[in-house]
Amino acid sequence: MAPFIHFLTHGWYDRYGEFRNSLKDDALFAYLQRFWSTRLLEALRDYKDAGVDFNERASQMLVDKGGEKDWTILKDAARPYTENVFRRIYLDQYGLGAFIAPFLFILIITYINSLLVTLEISCTASAEACFLHIGNAPAPVVISALSGAYMFTVADSVTAIRRRSLNVSDMYWYGLRQFLAIPIAEVFAGAAGTSAAGTGAAAVSALAASAPAAVTGAAAVAVGASAGVTGASAAAAGTALAAAGVATAASLSFAVALLPIDVLLKVIRRFALTKLSITLVDEQGDQLLKLSGMTSPLVVGFLSEGVYSIEQVAYMDPIVLAIRTGLPFGLILRFGAQAIVRRHFGDSADKLADIGFSDAIAFYDVLNRPPTCSCYKEVCSTIQKAIGKDNTTLPVEVVDMKVRHIVGEGYTQMLAKLSPLAPEAKTRQCVGGAPCQVAEAHAPARPT
Repeated sequence: MAPFIHFLTHGWYDRYGEFRNSLKDDALFAYLQRFWSTRLLEALRDYKDAGVDFNERASQMLVDKGGEKDWTILKDAARPYTENVFRRIYLDQYGLGAFIAPFLFILIITYINSLLVTLEISCTASAEACFLHIGNAPAPVVISALSGAYMFTVADSVTAIRRRSLNVSDMYWYGLRQFLAIPIAEVFAGAAGTSAAGTGAAAVSALAASAPAAVTGAAAVAVGASAGVTGASAAAAGTALAAAGVATAASLSFAVALLPIDVLLKVIRRFALTKLSITLVDEQGDQLLKLSGMTSPLVVGFLSEGVYSIEQVAYMDPIVLAIRTGLPFGLILRFGAQAIVRRHFGDSADKLADIGFSDAIAFYDVLNRPPTCSCYKEVCSTIQKAIGKDNTTLPVEVVDMKVRHIVGEGYTQMLAKLSPLAPEAKTRQCVGGAPCQVAEAHAPARPT
């Protein structure tokens, strides 16, 4: 229990600090606008009703619930309150109170399993001392399954706490894993017992077949004595095979209890479906592997959270996704920036990566260059050539439209506030070599 207590008193606050330090000022407002706009407006209305003095235009927009919102004006009015709104949303989604129920569940299950192990140990000593035996599985199998489940809970929870990625669903899974340890032991004990019984029967049959079928006279006595020896050997062989079956079942139960959750569920499904002669088709996450930096272990984490496509990565709340997968917030943002580009350019995004346009921030930087800089047309032409196939290319106008759509995405606007690419009012060189003034970041106009 000590690692869980440490996480609730230290790790949880460190995780919150990671998100809060990444989302500063305008970036925090852009995040709330993109993923929690209704909640943000409701909170601002609550502040207004409580007597907060907003400017006249912002107050009018908050009163007119059905009217169009000028988010620039609301951003200036909401700046002092966005952090409180974010904290309230975060506590609702991932607050410490949500950990109380699974923590108590794990605590109760652990104590119950400890009692069961004590009782099963008494059963291994002698049948007379056995106070309570659980199910049909031998005591060593039950103890092995409970030990494996406990070891998995400790090992996986310590790893998650060290990465500050422990969440409520993980704790429920830990409790469920320990709760299901005995049924899993029953399954594998039955499978191993059936195998041992079949092997023992075959051994007895072979020994019986080796006896002479017919004998006469004095030889019958010798054969009778030999048959007695053969029967004793068969009994000893059967006992040895039964012991071997129990040892095998215990080893399997311990090993299976150590498997990760998704692997364990697949093993159980395969075991059941094999009996029903049904073929199990594995879920694939090949589409996610197209994102730069995505690996097979990371894909497993996404699949376990129900994220199968690039579209989901582009539209899911990055904080919620980071919490559920346990990945760093910056890495989730990196995947989201790539997903935005792939949503508009498809597999052609692989070719754009070669010229530095693999994520949405690069498009934002290009489109926000001042009109005096002619590099935008050159960049569009370069993109047009890069994605051309079989001597057919997209018209420059279509490329321009896609670029503007990428930059106009709320996710892109949030990313731009997270990591500004250039300071304000600084002079830099355009692609053509002419100096151009960097304008303040703003949302580009939609094409007419």
